[in-house]
Amino acid sequence: MNKVKLVAFDVDGVFLENRNSWDTVSSFLGTEKNIQNYQLFISGKISYYEWMYLDTLSWIRGSKKGYVSKEDLERAFQSIKVKVEVVDLAKRLRQSGKKIVLLSGGIDVFVRKVALMIGEDVTWFANILIFDSNGRLVPGGIPLVPAGKKGEILRRIREKLNIIKKETAFIGDSAWDKEGFTESGLSILYNGIKEELSEMKVCAVAENVEEVEKIINLYEAGEILCEDF
Repeated sequence: MNKVKLVAFDVDGVFLENRNSWDTVSSFLGTEKNIQNYQLFISGKISYYEWMYLDTLSWIRGSKKGYVSKEDLERAFQSIKVKVEVVDLAKRLRQSGKKIVLLSGGIDVFVRKVALMIGEDVTWFANILIFDSNGRLVPGGIPLVPAGKKGEILRRIREKLNIIKKETAFIGDSAWDKEGFTESGLSILYNGIKEELSEMKVCAVAENVEEVEKIINLYEAGEILCEDF
């Protein structure tokens, strides 16, 4: 039997209907998604920070006002449907004594709001956007959760809390979560992109929150055994 003490969630695609916060902001602001910059990052020609800088700069340059405010980003968040059933699941897990952590490669403005829906003391990690004294977005930011680093961050969280791998569950929806999956004893692909299943090794697949909750209970009862990937 394995008692789950820590449950880490991805945010985009798990709590939010959108699968990419960055694309959501681009669409909301009416700026084009810059595929070229993304490809430069994927190919290793620019760093994650450089990609963040170029992406946020494109928002500012594409804005009719000539700037992007924090209020603009908060309105972008309001345009997204939050999955209330997942928020309620996180609340139940938290009330049962499990530590809840949100671990997202998305935008802090969005992730912070989701965390507050669960509880004021919920820990979260996301990429931080910076605003000047007038509340206007400054190009760049702080890449707290760069692509490919979720596993490393989750491992540090576990070590700080003195929680071992088999006592940790990670819930994500795409190949961007695979490093987080490898650092958890119970990895759950929730509402996943079917085309990406072949790229990931996960302990269980869930289509809804009822299945997620059942999987955690079965794992704790020793009825689900996960390989050490």
